[in-house]
Amino acid sequence: MSQILSVVVSILFMFPAPEAQHCFSASHCCNESEVEHLGTHFQRTTRHTQSVASSSGCQAISDGLDRQRSISPWEYVEDHDPSRYPQSIWNAKCSCLSTCISLSCCVKQGNRNIYSKPVFHGNSVPVEHYTLVFYRTPCPGADGLYYLKADVYKMNVSCTCMVPENGMCHNSADRCHHAGFPNTRQGM
Repeated sequence: MSQILSVVVSILFMFPAPEAQHCFSASHCCNESEVEHLGTHFQRTTRHTQSVASSSGCQAISDGLDRQRSISPWEYVEDHDPSRYPQSIWNAKCSCLSTCISLSCCVKQGNRNIYSKPVFHGNSVPVEHYTLVFYRTPCPGADGLYYLKADVYKMNVSCTCMVPENGMCHNSADRCHHAGFPNTRQGM
């Protein structure tokens, strides 16, 4: 929490207008236009300007974007909250639910390789990142006045393939053993 406060204090000094510096606590409220003006400073420009959901599902393609070429592909889903700054945050959503993609085989389509064979000795999991956001919060007992309340937002930035937790495979132990991984239930 102390890190959030130090970031907020740093941000306060970025705004030259003294009237804008008082909108960050319930004891220093602002009207909606002042809060909106401050909020525009927290909007992030992002490369995701539209919904970028993938229809390909759990597969990787050799000539795609990084998120499409990964053995743990993902798509981006917008989380929009009009009372939060930034209002739109794009979260990665893993395309493969409990597996990863094998690079051992593929289907060739012209110059493109399409990989879709699942591997059961890995899990696709989101890579998390924590970022500072601000929420437009009504001031208690003051109709039409607001302040910006700092908070930490957990977002998913991509997906990665990881060994299953506790060394357990999602399927039979034989699949782990045949895939070249020791059966951890019987020891290494």
